[in-house]
Amino acid sequence: MSGGSGSRAERSVSDGRLAASVAGAGAAGGAASVLFALVTDVPIGAAIRTVAIVFLGTFAGLVGVYVLANSDRKDVVRCLVFAFLCGFSWKPLLEAGQVYVQTVTKQAGAVQQASKVDAETASLEKATSSDTTQLAATIRNVGASAEAANTKLPSVTTRAAREKVSASTTKAIDAIGTVGAKAPATASENLLTLGSAAAASGDTANARRAVLHLDRLAATAPPLQRRLYESRAATLRGRLMLRP
Repeated sequence: MSGGSGSRAERSVSDGRLAASVAGAGAAGGAASVLFALVTDVPIGAAIRTVAIVFLGTFAGLVGVYVLANSDRKDVVRCLVFAFLCGFSWKPLLEAGQVYVQTVTKQAGAVQQASKVDAETASLEKATSSDTTQLAATIRNVGASAEAANTKLPSVTTRAAREKVSASTTKAIDAIGTVGAKAPATASENLLTLGSAAAASGDTANARRAVLHLDRLAATAPPLQRRLYESRAATLRGRLMLRP
């Protein structure tokens, strides 16, 4: 028992030290941001400028070795030379670091939105209520979340993140199409919206999937509604044809 308690205490101390280190690194990043603005935007004295550039060069070396290049730290000489070059070219390195953080943030946002789509789609798939108003509201939630995920795709560069968004969109379209007969007007509207968003983001497979579900809705609908659903399917086909 005492051994387990000791192990937990050691982990707590280790976690505390890591948290302090992370906080310190964040503070250093904030200081680097201030110095970056001073050096690039504000006239300052030569001595202050020199100290600031030395600090920024140090920070750029860390960013280049540990983040951008993720260098093999076992090759010490190569790491040191690369860090020297990063420090020498500190400004473009730090600008690249800013872009890297922005890119990672955008991709994380897209993946989080896709996870939200999956959760809401699961709720729609389990929907057994005969209340069409509630069902329609659930369909709208799924459609809005999936549309939001697709609008993030143009800024997503990693294949894994794009596949995550695409897979969540596929599930959403299929779920809406499956329950569509119970709330066809809302389903067809959201299939058109989702298919259009997929087409705009370059996901033509999901756009065609939405067309397929619209065609199925039209095939079983009364004449008046059939014309509406066929019109929406035709609109989506037109948007697919307009893609380069």
